[in-house]
Amino acid sequence: EMLYRHKRVAPHDGMVLIDDIHEWTNKPVNVGDRVLEIVHPGQTELDIRLPMGNAIRLEIGSEILLFPDVDPLHRIQAQLHEIGYNAIEEAGGGMAFRLSAHFPDEQTNLNIGMRGTAKIFGNRVSLFYYLFWRPITALRQWLGQ
Repeated sequence: EMLYRHKRVAPHDGMVLIDDIHEWTNKPVNVGDRVLEIVHPGQTELDIRLPMGNAIRLEIGSEILLFPDVDPLHRIQAQLHEIGYNAIEEAGGGMAFRLSAHFPDEQTNLNIGMRGTAKIFGNRVSLFYYLFWRPITALRQWLGQ
């Protein structure tokens, strides 16, 4: 009876994600510990970290191209749907903005945890601005303006 009362059923079908199954071997579980996560494979999202030094003005719906590390010659289209306005600290010590994008077409060849390079398309700018925005930014910071 106690085993039946502790049975939990997921609210939806999906794939179970466990970081390391051996991490839980012979260890007690406390209330609130995340043991596993259930995800729906058809609802894959793209998590992007945009370094502060490369931050540009972006809008929801901007086009994004993903070049997966496993197949860099094949690009996958996505659309920006969430922009983090507060920079977060990265593991390497830098600061980055978190962006989320979704894939307009259901991608069946994407694996959860896949890594790659994302190309983000922002607003059009003049060639002068494109070539000299970093030196202008460095000069402005050096002058203290």
